[in-house]
Amino acid sequence: MFQQQITKISVEAITANTASGGSNRDPFSEVTSLNVYFRQEGDERHVSLERETGSRWISSQSLSMVLDRSDLEIVASCRAYGELGFVAFAGDRLTNDDACPVESITQRFLAATSVFDSTALWITLDLALVNNPSANSQTSPVLLEIDRDVEQEQKAISCSEGDVEARYANLGTLFSRRFTHTKEISDLRQAIFSIETSIDMAMEDDNADKSDLAGRFSKLGDFLTQCFEATGDPLDLDEVIEALRNAVANTPNTDADRRPARLNNLSNALQNRFDISQDIEDIHEAVSNLKAAVELTPVFHGNLPTLCSNLGSALLRRFESLKDLDDLQEAIANQLRAVDLSKSDHPERRYWLSKVGLVYQRRFERLHGLSDIEESIKFKKLAVVTVEELEGQRHSNDLSAALQSVAYGYYLKFKTTEKLEDLDEAISFQQRSLNITPPDSPKTLPRLKNLSSYCDRRFLITRAKEHLYKALAAQQDLIDHVKRNNTDTSLPELLETFGSWLHHRFQYSQDVSDLEQAVLSHRNAVELTPTSPEYLSSLARSLRLQFDLTQNPEHIEEAVTLARKAASLTPDSETSSRAQHLHELSGCLNSRNELFGDLEGIEEAVSVSQLSVDLTSKEDKDGNGRLTLPLRLVTAGIALQHRYQRTHLISDLHKATAMHEEAALIVPDTYPNLPFILNSLCVALQRQYDTSGDLEVIERVITMRRLMVMTEESKDGRSNDLSSWIAGLANALHQRFQQTGRASDIDEAVETHRKAIALTVPTDPQLRKRLTNLATALKSRADLTRRVKDLDEALEHLANARQLTPESHRLERSAQYLALGVVHQTRFQYSKDPLDILFSIEYLKESIELLSHVVASSSRAAALHQNGGLSSRLHNLGISLRLRFERHGDLSDIQEAINAQEKAIGMTLSNHLDYPIRLTSLGNSFLSRYGRTKDISDLEEAIRFQEEAVRATPVDHPQHPARLMNLSLALRTRAELTRQLSDFDQAIAVLQTARTLESVERDPALLSEIVDSVGNVFHAKYRVSECLDEIQEAVSLRRKAISLLPNNPTLLLQPLNNLGTSLHYLYWHTKDIEHLEESITTLQRALEILPADSPQADLRFIVLSNLANAQEKHYYRSRDVRYRRQAASNMQEVVTHQGMSPWSRIQIAKRLAHLTRGFDQGICLYAYKKCIQLITVVGGLEQTIERRHSSLALISDITLEAAAAAVELGVPQVALEWLEQGRCLVWTQLNSLRTPMDSIRSADPGLADRLAQLSPLLERMGSRKTDLEVAHALDSAEQRILLQEDVVSHVNLAQDWEEAVSDVRALDGFEDFLKPPPVEEWFSLIPPSAAIIVINVHQTRCDALILQAGSTWPQHVKLPNVSHAMVEDWRANLQRSLVAEGVRLRGYDGGIDDDESGDRGIRPRRQVGRSASMLEYVLKQLWTRVVQPIVEALSLKTSKDSLPKQRVWWCPTGSLSFLPLHAAGTYSGPDSVSICDYVVSSYIPTLSSLLERLKAKVNLSPPSIPIIPSKESSAICARGILLISEHNAPGLAPIPGAKAEVRAIRTQLAKRGLPTSTLGGDMNTIATVEAGISSMSKYTCVHLACHATQDVKEPLKSGFHFHDGRLEISRIIQANLSFADFAFLSACQTSAGDEKLSEEAVHLAAGMLAAGYKGVVGTMWSIQDRYASEIAEAFYDHLLIRSAGTSVPDIDGQYSAEALHHAITQGIRRKLGDTPQSLLVWVPYVHFGL
Repeated sequence: MFQQQITKISVEAITANTASGGSNRDPFSEVTSLNVYFRQEGDERHVSLERETGSRWISSQSLSMVLDRSDLEIVASCRAYGELGFVAFAGDRLTNDDACPVESITQRFLAATSVFDSTALWITLDLALVNNPSANSQTSPVLLEIDRDVEQEQKAISCSEGDVEARYANLGTLFSRRFTHTKEISDLRQAIFSIETSIDMAMEDDNADKSDLAGRFSKLGDFLTQCFEATGDPLDLDEVIEALRNAVANTPNTDADRRPARLNNLSNALQNRFDISQDIEDIHEAVSNLKAAVELTPVFHGNLPTLCSNLGSALLRRFESLKDLDDLQEAIANQLRAVDLSKSDHPERRYWLSKVGLVYQRRFERLHGLSDIEESIKFKKLAVVTVEELEGQRHSNDLSAALQSVAYGYYLKFKTTEKLEDLDEAISFQQRSLNITPPDSPKTLPRLKNLSSYCDRRFLITRAKEHLYKALAAQQDLIDHVKRNNTDTSLPELLETFGSWLHHRFQYSQDVSDLEQAVLSHRNAVELTPTSPEYLSSLARSLRLQFDLTQNPEHIEEAVTLARKAASLTPDSETSSRAQHLHELSGCLNSRNELFGDLEGIEEAVSVSQLSVDLTSKEDKDGNGRLTLPLRLVTAGIALQHRYQRTHLISDLHKATAMHEEAALIVPDTYPNLPFILNSLCVALQRQYDTSGDLEVIERVITMRRLMVMTEESKDGRSNDLSSWIAGLANALHQRFQQTGRASDIDEAVETHRKAIALTVPTDPQLRKRLTNLATALKSRADLTRRVKDLDEALEHLANARQLTPESHRLERSAQYLALGVVHQTRFQYSKDPLDILFSIEYLKESIELLSHVVASSSRAAALHQNGGLSSRLHNLGISLRLRFERHGDLSDIQEAINAQEKAIGMTLSNHLDYPIRLTSLGNSFLSRYGRTKDISDLEEAIRFQEEAVRATPVDHPQHPARLMNLSLALRTRAELTRQLSDFDQAIAVLQTARTLESVERDPALLSEIVDSVGNVFHAKYRVSECLDEIQEAVSLRRKAISLLPNNPTLLLQPLNNLGTSLHYLYWHTKDIEHLEESITTLQRALEILPADSPQADLRFIVLSNLANAQEKHYYRSRDVRYRRQAASNMQEVVTHQGMSPWSRIQIAKRLAHLTRGFDQGICLYAYKKCIQLITVVGGLEQTIERRHSSLALISDITLEAAAAAVELGVPQVALEWLEQGRCLVWTQLNSLRTPMDSIRSADPGLADRLAQLSPLLERMGSRKTDLEVAHALDSAEQRILLQEDVVSHVNLAQDWEEAVSDVRALDGFEDFLKPPPVEEWFSLIPPSAAIIVINVHQTRCDALILQAGSTWPQHVKLPNVSHAMVEDWRANLQRSLVAEGVRLRGYDGGIDDDESGDRGIRPRRQVGRSASMLEYVLKQLWTRVVQPIVEALSLKTSKDSLPKQRVWWCPTGSLSFLPLHAAGTYSGPDSVSICDYVVSSYIPTLSSLLERLKAKVNLSPPSIPIIPSKESSAICARGILLISEHNAPGLAPIPGAKAEVRAIRTQLAKRGLPTSTLGGDMNTIATVEAGISSMSKYTCVHLACHATQDVKEPLKSGFHFHDGRLEISRIIQANLSFADFAFLSACQTSAGDEKLSEEAVHLAAGMLAAGYKGVVGTMWSIQDRYASEIAEAFYDHLLIRSAGTSVPDIDGQYSAEALHHAITQGIRRKLGDTPQSLLVWVPYVHFGL
C-alpha cells in the first residue's frame, strides 16, 4: 500500500534586512544545530538538523514518517534560545490521491520569543509516495518501526556492538515511545530498566560524560513521571524527584543552558507530591527551583514565559496553602511577566492570560477589591479572544472553559455589585460555554447547574415569565366579562383559546392544576356548543394530557369517547378537519393502549391512524403553517408498534420504522416538532434493536439522539422537551452497554441520566421514570465494577421515585418494585447481607402482584400484552430465589425458582436479547438443585440450557466467556458423576475456548478465573483417573491463576481455597508432607482474608471444611493432637452451617465422629446425632417417595454406624432411638400422615382440619409417578412448566405440613406429637411373653438389643461370632444360589415331584443347583452365630409339639434383613433345633410400626367397620375378605394352582358364613387394577394369589400382576385403607426387598403395612402352587378357629402370625420333613406386623 512519508527536512532563517540587502547581525549565526519535534496522531518523532549554510539547517537522515490525514504539529528549539517557534500543517495538505501526490510543502513558524522579531523561520518538508507493506497490518506502522528498532538495539547489546551505554539509553527511549502507543505499563517499566542500566554503567565509568549522565537522569525522570501518571503510585513520584535531582546535580557548567528546564521539571514533580502529601517543604523547594530557573534563563530565551507562568502557578499553590499575600502578589507579577514576554500569536498565551485572570480572581476572593475582579474579567476575556483567533468558533474545550471562567467572574462581580447587567453577562457567557460543550463532556453538568443558578437568580429579580401569566389573566378577565354581561356569542371560542394557553403554562409549570383548569375550560366550551368537533377534539386532547400525568383510566376513556364523537360529527367533505380529528382519536387510543393494550383497541388505533394519514397530503399544513403529515405518520407508527408488541409480527415493526423515517425526511430542519419526530424514530429503532441485536441500529439511535440534544442546546430558547431527549440518549447508551459491555458507555449513560434529571422539574411525571432508569443504569455499572456505592445510590433514587408515584399507578409501581428487587439482588451478591435477598424476593413478588392487578383490570388479551414485563419479573424472581436457596438451603426456593424461570423462557422469543440470559439462569438453577437432590435429570437439564445459552450468544459478546464457564461447570459436574474422562476433556475444551477470547486476554481477573476453572476440571479429573500429571497440572494452573491477580483479597480468596484443596490431593498421591503443610498454610491464608463475621459465609465454610480435611489428614499422618483438635473444632463449626448442602454436612459430621471417637465421646455422639437429623432433611416430605428412596440409598449405612457407636459407648437406648429415626423413613412419614386427629380436634378443631386436609394431599403428591427424570422428554415447555408447578406445590404442601405440626406441638399436652416416644415408654406396650429383638449389623460390630415387658432398659447381647462381611456373604451366596436355580426370580419346583408345575413366576430353564443346601447352611449359621445367643440370653424353652407361648418380633438391619431369621436352626442330624421350636416369629420394619399397633390394640376397641353387603352372600357383616386370583396374566406363565387356592379358601370361608368377594378365578369376574383397588377399600382383609414383581430400580413400582397390568405398591399406599386388618400375599418375592435400600424395607409386605394393614403374610422368594394352596388353607383354618368368639362370624388378623406358624410347623413341615428341599417350600413364608 502506498502512503506519503517525510523524506527530508530543511529549516531556513530569513531576516528582514537580509531579504532587503541589509547587514544586521544574524541571531542564528551561533546556532549550529536545531532540534525539531514532530507530532501527529499516534506518532511522535525528534530530529536533529545540522547547519548546511549560515542560515540553513537540514536533516542528516531520512525521517521515514508515515503521514495520515490528521494535523501535523512541529516545534523547533535550540540550546541557546529554547523554543523558537511552532507550526501546524493541516492533514489535508499533507496527503493527496495517488494521481497527484504532494512533493514538498513549506510554512513559516510562529515565533515563540520576541528576540526573533526581525527573523522568520521557514520549514520545508520533502514528501514521497512510498510502498508501506505494514499499512495492511493491524499493528500501526509506527509501532512496527519501533519494534524493529528495539530488536536491532537488543541484538547490538547482546553482541556488545558499539557504545552499549548509549544503546541502553536508546532502548529506553524506544520503549518509552512504544508505551505512548500501547499504554502497556510493561513497556514503560522496560524503558526505565534500560535507562537505569545505562546510568549504572555510566556511574561505574570514571570517564563518563557528565552531560550525558545528566541527560539520562533527566530521561529517567521523564519515564518515571509517565509511570506515575499511569499508576498513581506515590513511590514512583519519589523516584521521579530523586532522578530529576540527580539530573540537576550532574548537569555540568558547560550545559548550564539545560539547567532551567531540569529545574522546572523537578519543580513540577515536587508540586505533584505536595498535592498528595501536603508536605510544605515540597512546595518551598518547587518555588525555589523555579525562581532559580527563571534567574538562569536569558530574557530573550523562548522558555522564559513558560517558566514565569509556572513560577506564578507554584506561588499561587503555596498561597492557597499558607495564605501569605506576598506569594499572591508575586504570583500576579510572574503571570503578568509571562504574558508580556510572549508573542501575541504564541499558542500558550491563552493559558497565561487565563492564569492572570485566575490570580486576580483569587486576590478578589481574599480582599474583595472590585478592581481585582474587573482585572480578572479583562484578562479572561482576552483569553477568550485569543482562543477564538486561534481556533475560531468551533467546539473547543479551551474556548468553552474560557467562556465558563468569564461567566463565573461576572457572577462573582454581580454578587458584589448586584447589577443586573453583570448577571446578564454571566448568563450570556455561561450559555455560550454550554453551546460549545459536548453533551458527553463531564463539564456539561456543572455548567448546566451554573446556568440554572444564574437564571433562577435573575427570575427572582425580573420575573421574566410574567408575560405568560399576564396573557392568561387578560383572557380570564375577558371570559368573566362575557359571562357577566352575556353580550357576546364568542364565549366558547374564548374558552377554547384560554384552555390552549393553559396548556402552554402547564408546559412551563408542570402544575397539574393548570391541566385541570384547561380541562374545565374546554368542558365549558363543549357544554355551550356540544356538537362542535373542534371543541370536542380539544377537550379530548386536554383529557389525554391529564391522563398522561395521572394515569387515571377514566380520563383516557372519556377522551376516546369524545374523540370518536368529534370524528363522527365531521363530514367526509371536510377532509382536513376529519383527518385532524381522526389523528386526535388515534392519539387517545395510543395512550389508552399504553396502559391496557387490548387487541381490539390496538386494531382501532392502527385503522384510524392509517385513515388519518391517507386523508393528509404532503403539503397540508395546520393553522400555524406547519406540515401536518409528519406527526400523523408518527402516530400511525406508534399504533403499529403497539400491535407488534402484542402480535410480534415483525412486519408491523418494520412498517412503523418506515413511517417514522418518512416523517423525519419530509420535515425541514426548522420544523418545531422535529425533535419529537426524531425521538419517535429512535424509539422504533430501539424496539427493532431489541429484536435483532444489530449494533448498527443502536449506533444510529445514539448518533441521532446526540444530534437532537446538541441542536436543542444550541438554541436561544430551549424546548421543555430537552430533558426527554437527553433521557432518551441515556437509555440508548445503556442499551449499547448491555451489548458491548464497554465501561465508557455505562459511565456516559449514568451521567446523561443525571443530566436529564437535573433538567426535569419536580412536578414532571417523567421524573419518576427517569429516577428509575438512572437506578437501573447504576445497577448495570455495579455489575461491571462491583461498586456497592452505585447500588446504594440506585436504591436512593428508587425510593424517591416510589414517593413520587401515586398508588393508582400500578404498572409504574410494578416497574419500580422490579428495579428494587434487581438492585437488592445484586447487592446481596456483593455484600451477602441476608436482608438484601429477602427484600429482593418480596419486591419482585410485589412487582408481579401489581402487574397481575393491571392485567386483571383489563382483558385476557391484555395479559398477553404484559408478557414481556412479566417474563422479566419471573426471570429475576427465579434468580433471587436460587440465591436464597444457595444461602439457606430451603428446597422450596429452588423449586419455585425453576418454575418461575421456565415460565419466563416460555414467554421470551428465541431472538430476543434476553433469551440467552434466561437460558443461563435456568441452567444455573437446575445445577443448583442437582447439588441438593443429586437428580441426574437436573444435571442434564442444566447442560442443555447452558449449551443453548452459548449457542445463542455471539462470540464477541461480553458475557460469552461467563456462559462458557457455566457450561463447563455443568459438564464437569456430569463428568464427576459419570467418571468418564472424555467428559472432563469436553469441559476443558470449553474453557480453553473461553481462554482464547480477546476479551479474556485483556482482563487479567477474568483470565485468572478461567485458568482457575481449568484447574478445577483437572482436579476433578484426577479424582477419577488418580493420574499424578492431572493433579500436578491442577496445582500449576491454580498457582498461575493467583499470579495473574492483583493483591486484591476478595479476588484471591477462591483461588487460594482451590490451591489448598489441590495441594491436599497432591499430598494424597505423593505422601510428601510438605504438600500437606502448604495446603494447610494456603487455606489458613484464605481464612485470614475472610473473617468469621464476613458476609461471604458460604465461601468461608467451604474453606473451613477444606482446612479441616487437611488438618485431619495431617493428624492421621503425624499423630500430632494439635491437628486433631483443630480439625474437630473446624468440623463442628461447618456442620452447623445451614448454607452447606445436607449431603456435605452428613459426610463432615461422619468424619467428625470418626475423628473424635477415641478421645471425646460427647463430640462423637453429637456428630452422629447430626447425621441422623440430616437424614430426615435428605429424605424430606417435599420429595416424591421415589426420589426419597433414591436419596436414602446413598446414606443408608450411616444410621447403622451411629447405632454401633452408641452401643460401644454404653448408651444402647440412644442406639435404638437413632435406628428408629434413621430407618424406614418413608414408611414413618406415611404413618405420620395417617395419624388420627381425634385428640387434636378436641383441643383445636381448626388445626385438626388443617392437618386432615394437608395429609392426603401431601401423600398423593409423594406417591405420584411422574418425576423430574422425565421432564426433558415432555413434548412442550407448557408441560414442563406444569410439572414444575407440581413440584412447587409439593414443596409448599410439605412446608405447610411442617408448620401445622409445629403448631400442634405448641399445644399443651401435644409437645411430643409425631415424635418417637422415649425408650422407657416402649416397654409398657410390649405384651407379656413377648420380645422385640433389634439386631444391628455394621462393619465395626454386631449387636442385639432386646426389649421385653417389665424392663426399663434394653438388654444388650453381643454377637462376637458374626460380622458384617459374614452376613453379606450369606445373603449374596443364598441369592446367587436361588437365582441360579430359578427360585429367586422365576419360580422353583425344588426337586419335589410336581405333575402340573405351577410356579408363581415365569417358568425358567431349570438348572440343578445347590440352593437347598445353601439355604440349610445359612439357616445353621444364623442359628449358631446370631439366634442361639439371643435364645440363651432370653432363657427360652422349646415347645416342639405345641404352639410356643413366646412371641418375638424381629427387627434386623443391613443384609440381615434379607435372611430368614424366623427359620434359623440346624435341620440335619440328631441334634436338630429351630427357632420355630421356641417362638412364634414376626418381622417389623421399625419399632414404631409395631408399638403404634400395640398401643391401638390396648387402648381401643376394634374399629367400627361399615356394614358391607357381600356380593356372594346375603349375609350382612362388619368384616370380610377379598380374594383376588389372576392365574393367567398376559405375558406371564399360567398359575393353575392360584385358581384352586382361591376356590378352596372361598369354600372354607363360606362354611363359616364370612362375607367374601372374589375377583378373577372362575367367578366370571376379571381382576383388573381398578376393580382391585376399589374392592380392597371395602374389605378388611385381602388374599392375593397371583404373580408379583419386585422392581429393584423403582421399588414403588413393585406390585401384583392383574389381567390388565400391574397394581403397583404406590397405588395401594395412596389408597389409604383405613379399615384394613391383614393381607395374605400368596405370590413370589413379596417380602424380598432391595439390598440397596436395606434400611427402608422397600417390599410389598412393608408396603401393605404402610397402606394400613396391621398384619401381612408374605414370601421371601418364589412359591409353588401345589403347596401354596395347602399352606393357605391351613392358615385360614387356624385363623378362623382363633377368631371365633362372638355370635357374628369374624376374622381377626391379630392371630395371623400364630396361624402362619401353625400352618407351617403343624402342617407342611410335618408332611415334608426337614429335608433341604422341603425348607425351600416353607421357609419363604414370613409374617410382618401385629
